[in-house]
Amino acid sequence: MKLSEIDGYSDVYTENAFIDKAFLGFDHQGLLSVVIMLQRSVGIHLFGDDVITWSAFGTEYLVRLLDTFQVNEWGELKGLACRILRLKGHMYNSDSDAIGHIVEDRWFYPQGMIDEYDAAIKKESENESR
Repeated sequence: MKLSEIDGYSDVYTENAFIDKAFLGFDHQGLLSVVIMLQRSVGIHLFGDDVITWSAFGTEYLVRLLDTFQVNEWGELKGLACRILRLKGHMYNSDSDAIGHIVEDRWFYPQGMIDEYDAAIKKESENESR
């Protein structure tokens, strides 16, 4: 996804960070989840903490995240430089809305994925009711 494709992209805060740790596993409730720990100039920041499922959505979530950084394996994320983005109105220390490639205009924006899936489900539902 390009920065210009993110809703509200014209009023965002971005900064550089390094991926300190990338967790893909089961949380304390036994749900498959993703958490990326980022080292910023002013400390640690989390991205994700998203529960994913063994479904098309969960698979695409992982594929898009890896594709953003152009890596083939989860373990390759650790140590990468990246960009983090927060939309206007989100507090300075709040979770990031998107994470991106350090040089290229490549962003992973989970809310955008959710919006796409919701639109597809709505369209499918409307087609079935006809």
